[in-house]
Amino acid sequence: MNYKEWTKKAEDNYAELSDEYFKMQVGLPFSEKKIHELEEKSSKIAKEFIKNFTKPEEVYRTAVSAISSAATVKLTLKLTELKKTQIKSETQKFREQPVNWNTWRQFVVNANDQERKTVYDEFVKLTPKIAGLTQDFFETSKKIFQEHNQTILNTYLTSHNINYEHAIEFLTKLRDGIKEKYWEEFKKETNRILGRDPQYYDDLYFMRNVIYNDLADKFGNINALEGIKKTAKQLGFNTSIIHIDDVDRADKSPSPFCSAIRVPEDVRISYKAENPLNDTKSIYHEMGHAIHETHIQANLPYEDRYVLSMGLAETFSQFFESLISNEIYLKEELGLDEKLAKEYVRRIKVMRLITFAFYAGNSLFKLKMYHNNVPFEKLNELYTEEQKQSMNMNIPGEYWLLHHILPEYLLYVPSYLFAYANVEEMKTNCVELGGERWWHSKKAGEYLKNLIQPGAKSLMSDFSKITPDKLIKTMTE
Repeated sequence: MNYKEWTKKAEDNYAELSDEYFKMQVGLPFSEKKIHELEEKSSKIAKEFIKNFTKPEEVYRTAVSAISSAATVKLTLKLTELKKTQIKSETQKFREQPVNWNTWRQFVVNANDQERKTVYDEFVKLTPKIAGLTQDFFETSKKIFQEHNQTILNTYLTSHNINYEHAIEFLTKLRDGIKEKYWEEFKKETNRILGRDPQYYDDLYFMRNVIYNDLADKFGNINALEGIKKTAKQLGFNTSIIHIDDVDRADKSPSPFCSAIRVPEDVRISYKAENPLNDTKSIYHEMGHAIHETHIQANLPYEDRYVLSMGLAETFSQFFESLISNEIYLKEELGLDEKLAKEYVRRIKVMRLITFAFYAGNSLFKLKMYHNNVPFEKLNELYTEEQKQSMNMNIPGEYWLLHHILPEYLLYVPSYLFAYANVEEMKTNCVELGGERWWHSKKAGEYLKNLIQPGAKSLMSDFSKITPDKLIKTMTE
C-alpha cells in the first residue's frame, strides 16, 4: 500500500464515521453498532499508517489520536447517554420534562434566579455519576499516546507550533490583563439585570443569553443566515453547498457545531434555537467554520485538508462571527438602528470579557492538568483554583465535568483564545485592504481566500509568535 491509497481509505472511513456522529448529535436515527465498527476500522487504518509510514509527522500524530478515539468510543457514547439520563433535575422541568444536561441551556433562559441555582447545584451533586467514565476516558487516552511515544499535551502544542511556556505566558498575560476590566463590567451587568453581584451559577451559558434578553426580540426580523451568505458572496465565497440543520429535536446537542464530513465538498452546521440574537451569533460562528472548510483547495493532499490545528479552525469561525460586533456592519448589513447597534456592541464587549476570563481559566486548567500530571481526584481542586484566578469567584470544581468540551475533548479550549489573537491581526489587515467597510472589498476577500485555500499550510497556522497585547488593548480601552 502506498501513501495515496492509504489516504483514500482514511478519508472514506472518516466521512462515514463523521456522518454517523453528525446524526447522533442532531438527534436523528443513527447506528451505534456502525459507529463502533467504523471506529474500529479507523483504528486499523491508523495502525496501518504507523506500521508503514513515519511521515508526514502530523498524520502520524493524527493516527495516534484516531487509535485513542477508537479505544474510547464506548466510553464516549456511554457518557453521552449518561448525561441525558443521569444529569437531570428532580425539581425543575423544561417542556414538561425534567431538565437534563441537554436542555439545561435552554431552561436557564427563562428560569428565575432560585430555579437556576437549584438546577446548577443539583447537577454539580450528580457529577459523581459521570466522573468515573470521564476518568477512564482520560486514562485510556493517555496510555495509548504513551504506547506510541507521544503525549496528549505535546501533540496539541506541536500542531499549533507553540511550546508550553509560551502558551502559559500568553494565557496568563491575557487573564491578568483583562481581570480588572472583566470584573468591573461583569458586576455592572449582573447588577443591571439581577440587582446583585455575580454568583458562581451565573455561568457563561446563562450570561450569554440574559445579557441580551431585552435586545433579543429586536433581532427577530434579522435573517442571519441570509446576512452571512450575502457577505460571503460579496467577498467571493460560495455557501450553496453548506448543509444547515436548524430543527429542534429532543435529543439534539444544545451546542451549535460544524461538522466537516468530507473536505471541501460535504460540510454541515447544526444549531438549536435559543433566541434570535444568540442564533445570529451561532450562525455567523458556525458558518465561519463552514466557509473555511468548503474553500480549502480540493486538490490539496490529505494532510493539508484534514490535519488542521484547532486554533486554525477556530480562527475563521471567530473572524466571521466578529462581523456582528462591528457597529457599521450591524446597521448597514443587518438593518439595526444606531442606538441598538451601539448598545449591542457594548454588551458584546462585556460578554467577550466574561468569555475570555472563563476560557483562560479552562485553558490553564487543562494545560496544567497534563503538564503536571495532576491526579484525577485533584482536578476539581485545580479547576476551582484556576477559575478563582480567572473569574474572581469560587466556582465548584465539579463544574468542569458538566462542560460540553472540557471532559469530552482531550485538549481544545486554548485554541479559542489563540484564534482570537489571529482574528485581531486579520481584521487590521482587512481594514487596510478594504477600508472600514472591508466586507464589500474584493481585495479583502482575496486576502481571506489566500489564508484559507492552503488548508493546514495557512499563514495563520503558526502560533509561535502570538501575543495577547492587541486583545488586551481592544478589550480594556
